[in-house]
Amino acid sequence: MYRTQGGTETPYAISLPLREMGLAPVMPSVVSALQRLENRQRCGEVSDLFSKIVIPVSGKKHCARAMKALDLVHDICVGEIILLHVIEPIPLAVSRRSYEEIFQEEADEARARMTPIISRLTELGLSHRIRFTEGDLADSIVRIAEEEGVDLIAMYTDAQSALSRFLGPVAERVLRLTAIPVLAARG
Repeated sequence: MYRTQGGTETPYAISLPLREMGLAPVMPSVVSALQRLENRQRCGEVSDLFSKIVIPVSGKKHCARAMKALDLVHDICVGEIILLHVIEPIPLAVSRRSYEEIFQEEADEARARMTPIISRLTELGLSHRIRFTEGDLADSIVRIAEEEGVDLIAMYTDAQSALSRFLGPVAERVLRLTAIPVLAARG
């Protein structure tokens, strides 16, 4: 499916969790996932608007991807957007004080890089906050999304591997690990 943004068509998929579709650990077809979502919407189980969305702001092109994900979801969010930055695991060999200093330094740098996204959220009048955590990217996205009780995980990806042609490796792992709907857009 495609969504037009400023004259450009962006491929995207809203997928239901694999466990819910009975397909874990097999990759679901995007068409099947969208059909199930549409059926749930017709039955009143899913509304067109989401009250809490998490957008990961981590990885190689973190802020640019997060901004693109925000552009896809800002008009379907009626509540809060959580920007999530995942810090790579810090070695256990550092002292507790050094650990806290490293974590804070990483968080401060990430917060500074998020300035354009925060400005855009403020401009759109959307409630938002930032969460920082440490760990594996996909595992951390799922853990924080579940802790926060989000309605949707929105990710922008550039898939390259054969298995993950559409979703990308992180988005695919998130989809496999969560019971929360995932919006994955490829650019």
